[in-house]
Amino acid sequence: EKTVPAKAHYTKEDNGLAQIWRGTVFMNPPYSTPLPWVKKLLEQYQAGNVTEAIALLKAGTESNKGTGKLLSEADAVAKWNGRLEFVPGARTINKNAPDFDSAFFYFGNNVDLFKKVFQPYCHRIRS
Repeated sequence: EKTVPAKAHYTKEDNGLAQIWRGTVFMNPPYSTPLPWVKKLLEQYQAGNVTEAIALLKAGTESNKGTGKLLSEADAVAKWNGRLEFVPGARTINKNAPDFDSAFFYFGNNVDLFKKVFQPYCHRIRS
C-alpha cells in the first residue's frame, strides 16, 4: 500500500530493481530477499542518484553474510522498540504481522535529524 507520501512508488509489477532511483528513498524490500535491494540502494547512492535513504529491514540483516558488509556503509542505524506495526493495533488483527525485530538503516548527511526523529521509537541508535 502507498502509506509513504512519495512522488514514486515501485511495486512488484514495476520491478523496482530495474528502475533508476532518484532523490530521497524509503526502501522496504521483501524480507526474504533483501540482498539485491540493498545492493541496488548502495549502487544508486554511490552514483549520486539517491541523495539520502532509509532502508527498513530485519534487524538481523546487519550481521548476515551477504547484506552485513553492505549495510556497514550506513551512516546510522536505529533498532525499533518491539515489533513493528505499520497500522497501530494491526498485530491483534493480522496474525501474519512481522514476528522479528526491525531496523532502519540511514544513508545520508542528516544523521542528527534521523536520530531526533527515530529516538522516541528506537531502543538503540548508532552512527
